[in-house]
Amino acid sequence: MFLGRIHAVVNFRIKASLGYPKALYFSDSRGFLVGSYVGYKNHFRNNIVRRIYSKFAVKIEINKHSHTTLADLFYEYSIEDLNSFDFLIIHLGVVEFSPRRNVDAVAIRNDKLEKLGKVKITKSSSAEKGFLQALNARTDAFYENDVTDSIVNADLYKKYMEKLQSVNVPIIALTTQTVLDDWRGNYWRARPSNMNSFLALEREFWKRVTPYVIQVPDDECLIKKFTMDNIHPTNSGFRYLADEVD
Repeated sequence: MFLGRIHAVVNFRIKASLGYPKALYFSDSRGFLVGSYVGYKNHFRNNIVRRIYSKFAVKIEINKHSHTTLADLFYEYSIEDLNSFDFLIIHLGVVEFSPRRNVDAVAIRNDKLEKLGKVKITKSSSAEKGFLQALNARTDAFYENDVTDSIVNADLYKKYMEKLQSVNVPIIALTTQTVLDDWRGNYWRARPSNMNSFLALEREFWKRVTPYVIQVPDDECLIKKFTMDNIHPTNSGFRYLADEVD
């Protein structure tokens, strides 16, 4: 694990110095093969990384923060830093858009907002207003004895968009497909009943950011084949996503 991370850093620096085009892969825990002890926290069990590794100097950042989100990407990298890459592969969004207990969502949101600083007040288009209304809609769905909410609210959304609109290199976004209500794979507990309504907003968010949005197909057999638990990719899932990126 540690040696693999060092190898990845050294390899990136050498290739960048030799003039290879540069890519950044920034991911939450979905960047790891989490169902395998050998593969967990091994950067090179990720077929997306392996596929582009020979052609590019790849900076690999996987799940470095508690609840890794876009806020952590912008906390670590300035817009100038991001624009120094030839393209970005962003495997984020499920953490901030997934429903969770309101008390947890508020605490995590405040931490992420603090990382991003002040936001500029901009006028929203009519389409954006509709999206923000859906984003801020409260539901009566309960999870573990609390109402559910996502980390993203209007303030966090506007901060994200302010940052993303300043990125002028291609962004490939890996997003989350519909989750199966009657299957949880190797996940240890049931997910919130309103998971899919929140994840639909994640997919819409990324489509507002980039034309390059990739997900596992919304097919029951493929979801069970390509994910371990509706969320984290299997080896086959990583190969599928790598083919789509390629």
